[in-house]
Amino acid sequence: MIACGRNLLAGLALSGLGAIGAAQAAQVFVDGNSAPWSTVINPTFVFGSGTPQPPAVIEGSAAGFGAGDVLELRVLSGTVSVFPLAYPFVDADGVLVTPGTDPGAYVGPVDDAPGDSGNGFPSRYTPADWGTGLGALMGTFADANGVIVGTPFEVGSSRQVTVPVGATRIQFGINDDVFPDNGGGFEVNVAVVPEPGTVALMAAGLGLLAASRGRRKA
Repeated sequence: MIACGRNLLAGLALSGLGAIGAAQAAQVFVDGNSAPWSTVINPTFVFGSGTPQPPAVIEGSAAGFGAGDVLELRVLSGTVSVFPLAYPFVDADGVLVTPGTDPGAYVGPVDDAPGDSGNGFPSRYTPADWGTGLGALMGTFADANGVIVGTPFEVGSSRQVTVPVGATRIQFGINDDVFPDNGGGFEVNVAVVPEPGTVALMAAGLGLLAASRGRRKA
């Protein structure tokens, strides 16, 4: 019976390990001229001016996520300038990385400021995240048509978010208000966070396997 129990736990642990290994992840490049959502499709979320590139999109089917899943969003590399070479390049948090040629160029939070466009930035719709820098990475969940589901958010260099009901994709763009004179971009990874129960089961099973192997060697 004890051996059977061990075999069962080991099997479950391996199943949990397989589930974690099978969890999908996806990457996308967010161009410096991409807006996080279309203001034509979302007229109640208007910002900025000009004609930005469409948002960078990861479909739920590509990353294996659905409503209720927790996603780990992480920037792997990249910097953005809202007006190269005069304005500096910043990281996904909007923090200075490489200075520009204009010593008076602004670096820092823009939040609900009107900006040069007079229509504000995407960050005007994310008050819970204020302190959001110019050029920072922004995100939102949306349905298959690009209609915002839930509330947009600042991604920054990394963030965990829960997929809301009705969302089939996640979209990314830059916190700016004048397009399309930006440069650079960010490489972003999106992965589903394993459920705690699966991780705990795997850890317990692997521990049991290690102990069993140790007894056999003894």
